[in-house]
Amino acid sequence: MGCLCSTSRTSTAAAAHAQAKPRCPNRCGDVEIPYPFGTKRGCFLNKDFLITCNDTFNPPKPFLGESNIHVVNISIDGHLNVLQYTAKDCYNAKGYSVDSNVPSITLSNFTVSNTENRFVVIGCDSYAYVRGYLGENRYRAGCMSLCDSFDFVTNGSCVGIGCCQIEIPTGLKGLDVVAHSYNNHTNVSSFNPCTYAFVVDQSQFHFASNYLEAGGIPEQLPIVLDWEITTNETCEEAKVCGLNASCDKPKDNNNTSSGYHCKCNKGYEGNPYLSDGCQDINECEDPSLNNCTHTCDNIPGSYTCRCRKGFHGDGRKDGGGCTPNQYTVIKVALVYEFVGNGTLFEHIHKNGNLSWERRLRIAAETAGVLSYLHSETNVPIIHRDVKSANILLDENYTPKVSDFGASKLVPIDAIQNYTDKSDVYSFGVVLVELLTGKMALLSDKPEEERSLAMNFLSSLKQNRLLEILDNRIVNDGNKQQLKVVAELAARCINVRGEERPTMKEVALELQGRLSLMSNGQYYLRDNVESNGAQETEYFTSTFYECRDGIGSHTTPTDGYDSMQQLELMAFDDGR
Repeated sequence: MGCLCSTSRTSTAAAAHAQAKPRCPNRCGDVEIPYPFGTKRGCFLNKDFLITCNDTFNPPKPFLGESNIHVVNISIDGHLNVLQYTAKDCYNAKGYSVDSNVPSITLSNFTVSNTENRFVVIGCDSYAYVRGYLGENRYRAGCMSLCDSFDFVTNGSCVGIGCCQIEIPTGLKGLDVVAHSYNNHTNVSSFNPCTYAFVVDQSQFHFASNYLEAGGIPEQLPIVLDWEITTNETCEEAKVCGLNASCDKPKDNNNTSSGYHCKCNKGYEGNPYLSDGCQDINECEDPSLNNCTHTCDNIPGSYTCRCRKGFHGDGRKDGGGCTPNQYTVIKVALVYEFVGNGTLFEHIHKNGNLSWERRLRIAAETAGVLSYLHSETNVPIIHRDVKSANILLDENYTPKVSDFGASKLVPIDAIQNYTDKSDVYSFGVVLVELLTGKMALLSDKPEEERSLAMNFLSSLKQNRLLEILDNRIVNDGNKQQLKVVAELAARCINVRGEERPTMKEVALELQGRLSLMSNGQYYLRDNVESNGAQETEYFTSTFYECRDGIGSHTTPTDGYDSMQQLELMAFDDGR
């Protein structure tokens, strides 16, 4: 089935800005009345734009001027939606005329829109004319529709079988419609007793076979009129358009138009006929109106894009976007009263006072920091100088990864050109230091045995792990855990980089080991190893913060955010 509606379209944008002149009624019944239209003296531009609001109806109905043309919508883009009567020519079964009419509409300066409307004839023994004036010249056009059986009629098809339609010309001022029958519908009266003809808003008309029946067509249908401003002066001279608006002369190759419209300038919206009707559009509030990648700044009539700190470029999706800066960060600018407990290197190799539980916690928290840098920041960061001397400890032995002088911000599209497995290896060496209490470089050994990492792998392979572990941390209760952590360290320092685990995997495994040692002060879930997604969320939400994309990181000791303990400044471009 088709649809033939008696209501008209309403432009959402136009309706949102359909403003009346100040101190003038802005609607009549259900219809908004934007200037240059108005219902009272002083509220409309000239008599062509008078709207008579008839309040004898409930709700009140607006009519064009002093005519009977019922207005159903006014848009400031130059369209006026009105209702117009349907022409008909009806007969009974004996072929006698029982109902007919010739509706007409007379317009002064408005025209019937040729782009929005169509002339339609409906019937199986039917033809009809549409007549009017184009300037001083008479205009007439017709269309016929025939069919011998209802079976020949197809819903949605209007090509001369049950329905016929044609275009109307540009600039038609006024019209009347005459409906006729070839044989008084005598051969088709059982299913089609009438000819119907009308001009209709084509968006509101979709042919259906039941329109052939008596009473199948509404008495009134919507049509669209075009309106424009016509004065003895040019648009610029008349100064009809308001601020932030300009004159818009229609491109009409037939020269049937002598008027103009006003339109808001680009970047503005509203009623261009009011003095201050065009208001700036804030493109930054609607992502569909701007193409910024990072930060959008609204300016009068437009907007600008810029990159947030740490990135450079024009900030536009279609102009290069934003590219991360490659930071050169000076040696760590720390507030040392916060990290006055020295470095991990000193505590392993000079003081020697770290218990296994404390060593494991430092390892787990440091791994979490590196995991966050590698996989949880907007731009991955590779430290490239992880070592025990660059891990600072505060009075609670909370680790703070420092010295980002060799670090790299890695753009997402260039991640394949860098590897985070070098950080994994370096962390593995730190883990071996924590397990053995030995320095990464064994200066008292022959040259071929000076690498702690190689010695560690060799001892593990020869099942001599206990011989190389720091005897200050070994007891009967933790040998199995030391073995598990040692195997993890061995995987980190694997000579084949592709076989090393990721820092996220390392961090999760160490946190799992730590959770099993629960001492009441630092306790994580026992199932942490089987719930990587939850653990990652725990890291990113409570553990770490990175200033300007790079910086020191710290972890809490009791499950609460301790970021305020940390102060680190990263300087761009070596400043």
